[in-house]
Amino acid sequence: MPTRRCLHRALSASFLACLFVGGFASAQTCQFEAIGPVTDFPQNASISYDGKRVAFTSERDLTGKNPDEIWQAFTFTPGSGVDQLTSFTESGAVAAAVSYDGSVVYLVTDLDPTGGTPDGNRQLYSIELETGTVTQLTSGPGLLFISRRTAEDGRVLLTRSGAWVIFDPSDGTSTPLLAFDAGLRDAAPDFSLFALVSAEYFVPGSNADGSHEIFLFTPDTGYEQITDVSAATNSLSFDDVEVSADGDRIVFQSNLNLTGDNPELLREAFLWRRGGGLTQLTASTSLTAIDSLAANDDVTDPILLDHDFLPAPGAFDYGLYFLDSETREETLLFGDHSVFPFLSGDGTSFVFSSAEPLFFDPDLRSYFFWARCADDLTLAEIPTLDSISLALLGLALGLAALTVIARRRAARRSANHLRAIAEHRI
Repeated sequence: MPTRRCLHRALSASFLACLFVGGFASAQTCQFEAIGPVTDFPQNASISYDGKRVAFTSERDLTGKNPDEIWQAFTFTPGSGVDQLTSFTESGAVAAAVSYDGSVVYLVTDLDPTGGTPDGNRQLYSIELETGTVTQLTSGPGLLFISRRTAEDGRVLLTRSGAWVIFDPSDGTSTPLLAFDAGLRDAAPDFSLFALVSAEYFVPGSNADGSHEIFLFTPDTGYEQITDVSAATNSLSFDDVEVSADGDRIVFQSNLNLTGDNPELLREAFLWRRGGGLTQLTASTSLTAIDSLAANDDVTDPILLDHDFLPAPGAFDYGLYFLDSETREETLLFGDHSVFPFLSGDGTSFVFSSAEPLFFDPDLRSYFFWARCADDLTLAEIPTLDSISLALLGLALGLAALTVIARRRAARRSANHLRAIAEHRI
């Protein structure tokens, strides 16, 4: 557990001076920076493999260059802050993904930043962050979405004309991959392996009941069915599916009783190991059900997850935790409605949202955060509160949480539902 509790009150996009010891495996240091306020939750957040560059879209004025609060593309660099990449003057579709090495941001939009597509079709653009050069990479109709995951060699995943394709920016070629409704959920770093959730009969002789199952898809060899569920399922029965680069480990959340340990059908975290089968990693109650989880490219510990917890009697909040898959122990990292974690490929950094309690912010403003956990960070001295002040503060927060929790939970469930339907945000 952390050796000290930190209270954050980030009121701008400035650096959040909040450090603590604890978290990853042995005692380590975790550093948080506040990227900036968002209306509710950040959209299309993408993080480079090493965690040192984040691309996202927002309609907030994070840099003073977006006074009309129109959706724009931004980057965040730890220690340097937020840069606004676009200067759109009208609303439209905007989605961003950062390259594996963090040097390029890929943008899908119908707002024509280069003047080459006046017909209003969505196109893919690249933005070289060192030079600011914007290049249109596609043309014609049919482009819809871009995945926030990019391959080591610079390729990106796009949906075009009802199908997922692998697009190579170096030569402009597109390789067909899967139908858009195939249920794509995750991709290996080299795009050699993909995880799906589908009710299709991909494997001859399997999934005869047509239930939704987890599949692995390798373009060279085909499909492998991972789960075998006999209960009624839907596309939400499996979520946050993360597959390791070698395909030997898959972590996900589900509300199914997959191992016999989830009779109440709560949302729990599960780990599948090749040769070892399924293991249920969490044991929730109706008040602490999991909402989302994230893993690194190798699906090794720690696994990030968020779910409810009880900060004070009669109140509950959303917390962000590290989960050790071997011991099944959880370490609370951050409260204040901390949600939607997305972990870098190397597992050192992550982004997430955190909503300020009503006690401090009557507008229920949410903030977007970046965090890094490593051995070589330097601790800063943090002002602490005495035990009485902490107790009074906890009571106040608990009372405040009671007045806002229903609204926040409804927003969370709605956001989770929309995210599950919009499976393009893998």
